[in-house]
Amino acid sequence: MEFSKENWKPDEYEEWLELDLDLIGSLISDDKIVKALNGGVPESFAPFSSFNSKEGFICFQTLNDYYDENFENGLEYIVFGSDGAGNPFCINKINNNQIVLLDFDDEKIVSTNKNINEFLDSIFAYRIFINVIQSKYGAEALFHNLYREEDIEMLKQEFSKINADLLANSEFWKQEIEELIMNKNANSTS
Repeated sequence: MEFSKENWKPDEYEEWLELDLDLIGSLISDDKIVKALNGGVPESFAPFSSFNSKEGFICFQTLNDYYDENFENGLEYIVFGSDGAGNPFCINKINNNQIVLLDFDDEKIVSTNKNINEFLDSIFAYRIFINVIQSKYGAEALFHNLYREEDIEMLKQEFSKINADLLANSEFWKQEIEELIMNKNANSTS
């Protein structure tokens, strides 16, 4: 299943951000990115992440503008969101518009997805995973690590449907799977 507002089915508490072409300006010239974001995105998404917003619209900034700094290649990274630690998700214009997470704590670029479509499909797969485990084990299933190994396998299979090599090529999603397994194993030993 592909990402779309209809498939996401935002509830009354979720803010949905629209795309305003005037806010993109010259930052994004790739029509594929514009088309992927044209239906909008949820302001927040699992795992503990969000899209940047400005007055109900998706907000894009160069890395330099986002941090008000002058980084080498800072104009080539277009920030559109962040993880729970505040590290920015970016479109890497240097590398075919791949999606990366800039981890400033560990001072590294974390591979995330090969493009924005794959990123949106991945966050949607993660949402489905959460919905499934919540319906099986209760609203706090993720936070109390009540899911099972077969639930994690289902998520891995969904990632494989998006891209057969997604977990091999995405350090971000591979870490998320490893964290789910680690948390599940820690919960089963306590």
